[in-house]
Amino acid sequence: MDHANRLRVSSPRPPVWTTLAVGALLTALVPSSVRAEESAAASYKAKVQPLLATYCYDCHGEGAKKGKISLDEFASEDAMLHDRELWWKVLKNVRAGVMPPAKEEHPSPEEKGELERWIKFGVFGLDPASPDPGRVTLRRRGSGGWIRLPWWISGWVRGG
Repeated sequence: MDHANRLRVSSPRPPVWTTLAVGALLTALVPSSVRAEESAAASYKAKVQPLLATYCYDCHGEGAKKGKISLDEFASEDAMLHDRELWWKVLKNVRAGVMPPAKEEHPSPEEKGELERWIKFGVFGLDPASPDPGRVTLRRRGSGGWIRLPWWISGWVRGG
């Protein structure tokens, strides 16, 4: 067979190094998010759930649903961690001193801090090491806008 007539047949599989690189990347990325959720769930069981059982379950657990809020009926740990609306309400009410009600026993400042930290870092996933600045809005300069810029910056020369 002549070399000029021979067709190069490519393999339908990607090269081995590409497969290894993609596998290593997925292995490096996926466990970090899984570990974060596992640590949030473990922290919930160890620290937060006992606080909720002491101060909240009389009205919001064990079958009671005052205000249509139950803090112990989650389909799974994943559902518990991703119910951000519920935990936002809990955070606001505990910070404001609305919950527990005035006639009930209140958690100590350390216990409130523990609950707040878990909600902020475990549920909402805030990271103080890399804060998100949010949306950056470009503003116009004064009432004249871009007209007052020098022509060599704007590229536009006022006619007249």
